[in-house]
Amino acid sequence: MILVERLSRSPTRERTSMMNTSAESFQNTEAEAAEQINETDDRVMHRAAKRLADHYDGIFSQDLVERYVFESYMTLHRNARVKSAVAGLAGNFAESRLRALAYSTGKLERSKPQVLFVCTENAGRSQLAAQTLLELAGDEVEVRSAGSRPRDDLYPEVVKFLAERGVDVSTLYTKPLTDDVVRGADYVVSMSSMQDLPPFPGQSFYEWDMQVPQDVTRANVERVFHDIGMRVEGLWEVIRQKWAQEQHPISDPT
Repeated sequence: MILVERLSRSPTRERTSMMNTSAESFQNTEAEAAEQINETDDRVMHRAAKRLADHYDGIFSQDLVERYVFESYMTLHRNARVKSAVAGLAGNFAESRLRALAYSTGKLERSKPQVLFVCTENAGRSQLAAQTLLELAGDEVEVRSAGSRPRDDLYPEVVKFLAERGVDVSTLYTKPLTDDVVRGADYVVSMSSMQDLPPFPGQSFYEWDMQVPQDVTRANVERVFHDIGMRVEGLWEVIRQKWAQEQHPISDPT
């Protein structure tokens, strides 16, 4: 296998620490990969790694890029309900993590605010919040979401609700909380007081202690979305003002 063979021969073991329990137990990855990665997935990951290595040429080493793609695949594969989709998602997840890492290490300059929404499962609240901010701010902000214990997929009622609002739900998937993504954020929003997320220097941290509905019904999704919408509007106004004070011009999307 192209990517797995390269990684097993690589003399360097550049890794990023994961903040969720399953990722912290990331061990014996090559042996695990030999059992789980088929040739089709390996080719998909190889293409993703090459594309990202070219994109980040001079910023990150090829070894680090390949490691990120590989670890992203293995991390997503553990919880994914549809295993056949993981290879394609791994490249997307790795790209988001690499960009966050580049921001946090000063290898790339932030051109827009970086916002991270965190909940437990990344299957409902944080996904709704991320899409709400994207609808409100458009390309004036970069938004990520993650879960401390991600579910295998978004809740069906959440997917249906977002699809009806015109969101391309084929691009949505649950993601674990990783150190690079947290460090790369300017604004971290925890959707629950249960999340242990001490802010890093320079970050703005918000804790929205939102109740989790016992049943994920359409009515409950709409209620949570309405609550999130009001909170996100207030958050975006704060971000706009603070970003402007720091002499980063943001156009009015309206």
